[in-house]
Amino acid sequence: MSDTVSSRDVFICFSKARPGEARVAIDLKDQLEQLGLFAFEYEDWSWVAGDFGDERAVNRGALSHMLTTCSVVVLISPHSGVASVGVQTEMHLLRSLGSPVILLHWSPEGWRPLLNPPELEGLNIVWSLEGTSAKGDVEQNASEHIARQLAVASWVAYHLRRAASDHAATVGRLLALIPEGPRDPLLNLRLSSTEAQASWPNDPNLEELAASVAADAAVDDLRTFVHAWRDGSDLLAERLVDETKFSLRHPVKTLRTALEALCKDACNRKPEFRDLPYDVLQRRGQTLTRLDRPIEAIAVLQEALTMSPADAHWEIFQQISFAQEAAAKDHLTNAILSMTHAIESAPTADIKCTMTYNRGVITAGALSTQAEADADFSFVVDHGSSTIRHSALRGRARTRTIDGDYNGAIADYTQILAEADATPRIAVSAWMDRGALYNKQERLDEAIADWTKAINAADAEPLQKFRSLEARGQALEKLGRRREAADDYEMAARFSSINKAYRAELRSTITRLRR
Repeated sequence: MSDTVSSRDVFICFSKARPGEARVAIDLKDQLEQLGLFAFEYEDWSWVAGDFGDERAVNRGALSHMLTTCSVVVLISPHSGVASVGVQTEMHLLRSLGSPVILLHWSPEGWRPLLNPPELEGLNIVWSLEGTSAKGDVEQNASEHIARQLAVASWVAYHLRRAASDHAATVGRLLALIPEGPRDPLLNLRLSSTEAQASWPNDPNLEELAASVAADAAVDDLRTFVHAWRDGSDLLAERLVDETKFSLRHPVKTLRTALEALCKDACNRKPEFRDLPYDVLQRRGQTLTRLDRPIEAIAVLQEALTMSPADAHWEIFQQISFAQEAAAKDHLTNAILSMTHAIESAPTADIKCTMTYNRGVITAGALSTQAEADADFSFVVDHGSSTIRHSALRGRARTRTIDGDYNGAIADYTQILAEADATPRIAVSAWMDRGALYNKQERLDEAIADWTKAINAADAEPLQKFRSLEARGQALEKLGRRREAADDYEMAARFSSINKAYRAELRSTITRLRR
């Protein structure tokens, strides 16, 4: 990777080796993507394969670039004790850069901001959230709840960053007129601490403030803002106002009310702003699909298609295909046809491979078209670059499994695993799936070896580790290796996400095997 790293919206600072921190980080990435935001991945920097304990492995220039170009940093602090060396390195840079930080701290033994722990000194913490941990881990449902709140806070921070960088003369000016209260900076719609307010201000008249900004702002600045807000940001804001609870509800509602008022005033001043260009409609349609409103998305995207230049057709056809897939999961003909149009208009060979892979995924969803899906995946295997090629190999392996071609599927997984380091997350699922196929063929030693690699993989998610432990335990039990099987079931039973009845069943099995 070069020293120049592509930008993302959020940087998540956590220790990958600590299960409780990693679980929240994984859930947070999922929640961010539902809000149209993206976080840096470990694969985005070149020292991922190195030891964070060796500071020589850290590319500080690239790390500084990430921290300064993202909208906000989410710091998932340790459940107790000190942070890992890698997290300490990132925190040191955060202090010098002054980047806004959303802090997740833990009860009962974590870093509590009210106690002014030395670890947090010098950080620009704009909002904090407390989670409850037990023995360095967190319940799955609690992790998802925490991640959702962190994602909403990140969404607010993202729009505040955009206000300052892209819309200073409109949104930035409007937000500056909103008085601050004795709250965390983010709850005051700020990304840095200011002098604390001693009392609560009167609620501002947001409509009046918006009207004053819209009345004398430059026309080009207003147009830029309207297009940015109507690209789907307004739709997400509307959803979040309905869903957000606790302290974040106030900033979300205030932000949405203020920006919607500003947009309407701008359109009243310049009615032509209501006619959105194709690229704004395209992003709006994509957001509607994300919000599970695919019928509306199709209509908006088809309007964008009629207005767009030919070189933009492939991307819009792709998004129409995704919306059609969401709208009619049991009738995928239209989605497949739209993706075919995307393939036909793709401007480069790499994009054509990606679209062909997407068509294969959609086609594989209809059990009657596995042969067509296999053909699409095979094309990508023969012509794609490593990442998309590995995805296609996995897709083809799964279609071959459905067709009963276990040896062909195993061969595809084996190709992926020959280059496991190139796509570590795909490798985890490949070990799991190949292990399952070996198990079907009664090749239990090979199945156990694959599940062991999946369990030990750094990129394995908690559910993948659990499923692999469960499967390996069952295989060991078949082989009469009772104590080893009991050990696996014991580790599986510790996962917080399983229900009480199944945990009790595992405990009963463990007791039986240890007799």
